Amino acid sequence: MFKIFFLATILLLTKSSLFGQASKEDYQVYSAIIKTEISDGTKSVAIIKKGINSRKATENIYSTADMLSSNNMNYKYQIYFWTEDYDKARPSIIDSSGARLIIDYCNSNADKFILTNDFNCNYKTILIRKFPIRQKSLQQDWKRFYGKYPGFGGIFSLSKIKYYTGENKTAIVYYWVRRNPLNGHGALAYMTKINGEWQIKYKTYLWWN
Repeated sequence: MFKIFFLATILLLTKSSLFGQASKEDYQVYSAIIKTEISDGTKSVAIIKKGINSRKATENIYSTADMLSSNNMNYKYQIYFWTEDYDKARPSIIDSSGARLIIDYCNSNADKFILTNDFNCNYKTILIRKFPIRQKSLQQDWKRFYGKYPGFGGIFSLSKIKYYTGENKTAIVYYWVRRNPLNGHGALAYMTKINGEWQIKYKTYLWWN
């Protein structure tokens, strides 16, 4: 009896440790997004260990679904105006099928999850517990961070990825990046997998500073 209880406990702990973790495919998507946000000379980036859950993401994407669903072209134009394509051309028109997937993503829910350092990149990835910049010591904290990590490319936070199509060749994710008090933005990334490589089809900026 004790043996059965012991095995059951181990299985539960194993399931708990695996629950909410990102997959190998997730890290490929995340790495593709980060690549579009950094320069060739970047040597390191910081990534917040705890992923963005639905509640935090909704604070930034809450109106996107309504605007894309609206018959009011002024609302849709606002979305298009802040959207760029793979070649960074703006404004970019989101096709109707893409709009439907973005609406679905905005209305979906995702639990909290934890990232591990499984990013396969040419730059160093540093996992941090929380955003390290304090409002009362903004300039000093940023200066300290850049001094600690030369060639620093920014602090990233990433949401759970939602995949679409039978072969998971389409994915949508919300993320943000900050580099200093006046350089940061949050965006919805619509990703496609082409010849085994993930790339951005659309990126819609939701906030900017």
